[in-house]
Amino acid sequence: MAATPETLGYRSNFSAITDPKNRKGIQTYINDGQPGQIFYGENGLIRLKMGTYDKPGERGMPLLGLSDNRGKVRLLFRLAGENESPVIVMKDTSGRDRVVFGLHPSSPQQEPFMTVYDNEKK
Repeated sequence: MAATPETLGYRSNFSAITDPKNRKGIQTYINDGQPGQIFYGENGLIRLKMGTYDKPGERGMPLLGLSDNRGKVRLLFRLAGENESPVIVMKDTSGRDRVVFGLHPSSPQQEPFMTVYDNEKK
C-alpha cells in the first residue's frame, strides 16, 4: 500500500472527507483493486493508514499503520506470509523495525516468534 492518492496521478477511484480545520481529512481510494484509507491530522500529516497491500507476494493482505505526530509509521499490524499470520511491527523514530512479533509467517505450526533489533539492526 505504498501508493497514495497523490502519487497515483488519477482520481477516479478516490474520495475525501474534509472540513475547514482539516484539508486532507480522510482519503479513501482503490489502487489496482486494493482498497486503502488514510486519516490525516489537522497538520496534514498521516496518523492512520489501513488497507490491503497491492504488491506481488503480499497482494490482498490487510494492514493497519499508526503514525506519530511527524507522520512517521511507528506501529504496524498486518497479516504476512503463506499462513497469513498476524504480525506486529514496532518502529523507532528513524523508521527502523525494532520489535517484530507474532505467529511465524511460514511455519506450518504457526509458532510464535519475537525479534528485537538493536541500533545495528542485529
